[in-house]
Amino acid sequence: MRAAATFRTLCTVAVLCCIAPAQQGAPRTAQPAAESAAAASLRKRAEAAQGGDRAKLFTELARDEVEQANAKFNAGNADSAQADVARATADAQEATQAALTTRKRLKQTQLALHELSRRLDGIEHSLSAEDRPPVKQAVDRLQAMATQLLEAMFKHK
Repeated sequence: MRAAATFRTLCTVAVLCCIAPAQQGAPRTAQPAAESAAAASLRKRAEAAQGGDRAKLFTELARDEVEQANAKFNAGNADSAQADVARATADAQEATQAALTTRKRLKQTQLALHELSRRLDGIEHSLSAEDRPPVKQAVDRLQAMATQLLEAMFKHK
């Protein structure tokens, strides 16, 4: 009787030991798929939007891409991270153009781009020397876009 109870306990422990690692691995693979689906949805909304909403959505998209790039740099996937930085810069350019053409959300877009350039500058300083130049160029472009928005806000008519 006692041997049967011990056997059942050992079997239960063995089953739990086999199930636990499988469950821990599942969310890690599902999370990037959920993130990419959310990013694709945000990109579709941004491309369909007009005016100030377009600037806001492209700014959010650029921010998300910079955070994804940071995660990829930390994971050692520099090539994919550089592609995310390039996409973030292109999306920031879209946000800038939307704000400039409609003259809506100029201040908010400028502040968001300034914060984005600061974040990317911080990421740049954590990278190895060979990964820094493209990120430095992206920081410079983001700062130029923020300056362009400032000039548009304070331009004398």
